[in-house]
Amino acid sequence: MAGTITALYQKEMRRANVEPIVQVAIQLTSPSSTNLYVSNQHHTTGYDVDNVIPILMGVTDVSQSVDPIKRNFQIGTIQIELLNDPYVRTLMASHHWYNAKVLVTVGTEALTSADYMTLFYGEIKRVYADFDRIIVDCSTRNSKLKDYMTPQVYVGKHPAEI
Repeated sequence: MAGTITALYQKEMRRANVEPIVQVAIQLTSPSSTNLYVSNQHHTTGYDVDNVIPILMGVTDVSQSVDPIKRNFQIGTIQIELLNDPYVRTLMASHHWYNAKVLVTVGTEALTSADYMTLFYGEIKRVYADFDRIIVDCSTRNSKLKDYMTPQVYVGKHPAEI
């Protein structure tokens, strides 16, 4: 897993009644630089940005697989479900989402966004709409070369190698 876990993060996550807050930041680059911030937080006072919209419906677990042909890359995928909101549909129609950067972080209300732990960092590969939600498929490719590290999902040997 990418990122470092701070002592403050560990202290907050050890509490029994903590509901983790998941924040997703999507960086859209075309036609203009627009960042879409979504979270499952009930109110938006915990973030330092004004345009956080609580429309995150769900995030799947990060799944890992190995490139089947060359076996040099480990591929991590995650699926993000957004509420079928008019604002997000407008961004879907007016911006290019393919290969946009995605950052998924986890924290609590007591933490600032700088103390959130990185869960996933990758790119959008597909966006499609369902009946009540918009589904965003994301993936990342991590090199498995020895002594080569990427700041993304997985560092070290794949469990199948051990």
